[in-house]
Amino acid sequence: MVLDHQREVLPRKKRTVTVDGKKAQEYVPLISWWRSPFMGSFRSGDFDFILITAHIRWDSSGGEESRKRALGLLADWVAKRRKEKNVIDKDIVVMGDFNIPKVNDELYKAITRTGLKVPKALLGEQGSNLARNKRYDQILHFPTFTKCFTDRGGTLDCYRGNHRPSLSGISLTESEFTYQLSDHLPLWIQIDTDIDEEKLDQVLYP
Repeated sequence: MVLDHQREVLPRKKRTVTVDGKKAQEYVPLISWWRSPFMGSFRSGDFDFILITAHIRWDSSGGEESRKRALGLLADWVAKRRKEKNVIDKDIVVMGDFNIPKVNDELYKAITRTGLKVPKALLGEQGSNLARNKRYDQILHFPTFTKCFTDRGGTLDCYRGNHRPSLSGISLTESEFTYQLSDHLPLWIQIDTDIDEEKLDQVLYP
């Protein structure tokens, strides 16, 4: 699976279709994303890191197995990239709406099976949907590779059970409000970019 902003190469399977009364073969992706994974590199201070964002499709036809397959393939790709000898930036943050209802279910295990972890502060949070009862959104990283990832994080609850104070006199129903802004709440984590001591350790003890 290749992730970048220009192309998408996904695992495919063959299926038989009927075109103008004739049977034909075509290859269709194993994963149908709401939004395909997007990867970008960033620097803050001396800290270089990679952000990968994705939106896993809530597939009513494939059910939970479809989401589990997508999450597992994403986790496998990230782990494989980290292990490549020619890859320089191994500090990777994976985030997005993964449609995982709760922590520690089979969907959560699929995205964390290769070592990705959620900061402890986010594990203690309520849900990221407006009702605060579902854990659809996640931020994950590999905390063992660097000391930069702290265990600080949270949910920015700009909703607080009522959408009207955010509208400044505009009349919208709650459903209309979610289309104007979002039906989920933002998550945040803290990254310590003061890494001079850590870089010195890596030079002294490669």
